[in-house]
Amino acid sequence: MAYEIGRGLDFANRKRQGRQLEEFLKPAVREFHGRFCCRKFAYSKTSAEHFDYLRGAYSGLDEDREAAVALCAGNGSYLGFANVDFGRLPAKTVRINVSGNGTGGAKIELRLDDCDGKLAGIIDVPAGDKLKTVKAKVSPITGMHRVYFVLRASEGFKGTVDLDWFAFTADK
Repeated sequence: MAYEIGRGLDFANRKRQGRQLEEFLKPAVREFHGRFCCRKFAYSKTSAEHFDYLRGAYSGLDEDREAAVALCAGNGSYLGFANVDFGRLPAKTVRINVSGNGTGGAKIELRLDDCDGKLAGIIDVPAGDKLKTVKAKVSPITGMHRVYFVLRASEGFKGTVDLDWFAFTADK
């Protein structure tokens, strides 16, 4: 059934059109823990601003006017992404475009299904203002998961970690 546009502004029409849109989008949208979230393909670049969950983070523009999400300094700040589909091919690495603006060191823990769920990998955050693409090994991941990037800052870390995008790969 095609989605109808421009059939009037009355409430009954909008309600019907909303149901039609929901039916139209069902193949691309799955219900996940009581929420409707679009499926994200693990092997495609996913922009950080398309997060589904966050704590201690904000969305903004970096110096190059590219969208990025900043994780504030503090252990446990995170970005979470629902419905990340790895399929049957196990992911073995993650590529992430990230920068560490501040002093001290920081790492990002990659966790599955919850912000304190199974640890799948650890990503070293490069120091500096410019975003850099880094690659890290992860334990093999298949199926549908929620993916969390959790900041683990050293004691002396002051600043933020900017995250722009991520993508998984099946190679080592």
